[in-house]
Amino acid sequence: MKKYLVFCLVLMLFLSLSCTNESDSEESSASKVENIQQNEITEDTYKNWVEVGKIEDGVAVLTADKNNLINSLNQNLFVTTGKSTRMTDVSLERIEDFFYLLFTSDKQRVTFYVQKSKDSNILRAAATTVCTTSECTQEPLGCIPKYDITPAGQEGIGTCTPCANGGKCTKTVSGRSLISN
Repeated sequence: MKKYLVFCLVLMLFLSLSCTNESDSEESSASKVENIQQNEITEDTYKNWVEVGKIEDGVAVLTADKNNLINSLNQNLFVTTGKSTRMTDVSLERIEDFFYLLFTSDKQRVTFYVQKSKDSNILRAAATTVCTTSECTQEPLGCIPKYDITPAGQEGIGTCTPCANGGKCTKTVSGRSLISN
């Protein structure tokens, strides 16, 4: 009977210690996630951000090679979507309080979200998510990336603003950068 009682006590002690360790481990993991979420997140946290410009005297200036940007987008959109896209121009613009990299052709517009670096005037594009339209290319706020959830620009998160005229707007997300500078 004593052996049985000792065995039960040892078993209870073992179970209580192992449960405590699991609980501590779970609490530790939860606190790590919480700490990560509390840290300020910058574009450097994510891969596939491409440096495209800088702020000079309060104005966004495109510094990346236009031909490289256009050629890489044309090639990568074809690989990603299977559709032949021939963008002919690219510009860096401020629309309301945000920056965007706008690729245009005579029929289409492709837009990337752009973010200013926290510690400098460098502008980087979130190069894996784009909004594409051929039906509201003249609308400044139509079919552009929008991020209601932070961090802005995170791969796959976000939406494309609708076209005011009801036209079609397509969001494309790639596992790799769609542009290179």
